Amino acid sequence: MLPRQAGIGRRRKNQRPAAEIDKSATAIAKSAKVRQLRFKTLLQATGIGFLKLEGDPANLRFSLLDLREQFESNAGSLVVLHRPAEWRPSMPGEAPVTRYR
Repeated sequence: MLPRQAGIGRRRKNQRPAAEIDKSATAIAKSAKVRQLRFKTLLQATGIGFLKLEGDPANLRFSLLDLREQFESNAGSLVVLHRPAEWRPSMPGEAPVTRYR
C-alpha cells in the first residue's frame, strides 16, 4: 500500500465543488442567451475560469455587470482583460472614484 499523498483524494480549501461550476456555467449561458451574445468558457474546479463574450457592446456591458454581481455575491470575482473600443476605461465595473461623480 502506497502512502497517501497530501491533497490527493481530498477537496482543497479553495477548490469549488462541481455544483458551483455548474451554477457558474448556467449563469453565463443564461446571461449570454438573454442578451444575444456568443460565448466560450473554460471553468476549472479551483474556481478559476476564462470567458469570452462576443456581441453588441451595450449587451456585453450589462451581461458583465450581472455576472460580476452574481460571482461577487458568492465570494468570487470577475476581471475584464479586453474591452470594446467604445467603452471608456472605467466601464463595466465603474471604479468607486468615477461612480459617484
